[in-house]
Amino acid sequence: MAEFRCAALPPARDQLVRARETVERRRERLAGLIDLVWVVPDYFDGVAKPFMGGWGVAPLAVAPDGTVLPCPAAASVPDLDAPNVRDRSLAWIWDHSAAFNRFRGTGWMTGRCGGCLRREEDSADSRPPGRP
Repeated sequence: MAEFRCAALPPARDQLVRARETVERRRERLAGLIDLVWVVPDYFDGVAKPFMGGWGVAPLAVAPDGTVLPCPAAASVPDLDAPNVRDRSLAWIWDHSAAFNRFRGTGWMTGRCGGCLRREEDSADSRPPGRP
């Protein structure tokens, strides 16, 4: 019998395990065509993870209209002022845009994030120079 979960509650551990397995199968099948992003909720393994896998560390997303985002979910960040490839090069966007530099380093962190012993792991400062 399937377990009932209210839409307002987080998924159960077994649901996350099945979802992770599904994502891995899809990644194998779609390799070279599309990159699937999967971020497991912190409560799953009890350890806070870098924001969206490490904001500004490696990925970027270009929307069909040319908007460039530090991660696929960044479109929902208030006042992000996302740049567009129609206005600037990707190199300039990566290195100089406010949207991509906003969450690099640890100075932006407040509250629990700012006091976390793992906060340096949520920083993009360790990315290779000149590379995403």
